[in-house]
Amino acid sequence: MNRILLVVGFALVATGLAFGAAHTGAFDRASADRDVSVSVAADSESYLATEVTYDGSEVSNYFCIWIFCGQVDQSQEVTNVQNRYNGSFSSVTFEVANIQGTADGTLDVSEDPAQLDPSQADTVVLACSDNATASGTGDVTLRAEASGSIEVYDGSIVVPDVQYDCDASY
Repeated sequence: MNRILLVVGFALVATGLAFGAAHTGAFDRASADRDVSVSVAADSESYLATEVTYDGSEVSNYFCIWIFCGQVDQSQEVTNVQNRYNGSFSSVTFEVANIQGTADGTLDVSEDPAQLDPSQADTVVLACSDNATASGTGDVTLRAEASGSIEVYDGSIVVPDVQYDCDASY
């Protein structure tokens, strides 16, 4: 009886090994060639549209009449931004990324929209940074980011020939 059980056991083990080594028709990987193209939307089709509105007025932090000077914020609107997406942007931020011809930190974004609902538009305003002591004219690059049900990351707009006179010591 033990011998029969031993033979049946070996037969079952051999059958199991044979079925385990045989291909069952299943597969664990598939691949296919597909054409994919990625492109950046034109400005006219962008979800977060920007338009330069800077009129050439000087950004300054003081005002003088003859020899009398005082601290006065003379910030300037530089761009208009509009939500063209069908959902809201719950967070919108702009920051000065670069100012041609001067050290970063001379100008700051003093006003930008905190959020934008669909079709809503607002402005972005530049002002002199605290303790800035530079003056000149240069292209200002603004970096834009927005988030909501979609995200806009590292968008940029260049505002050409921004005049600034930021003399904290006036």
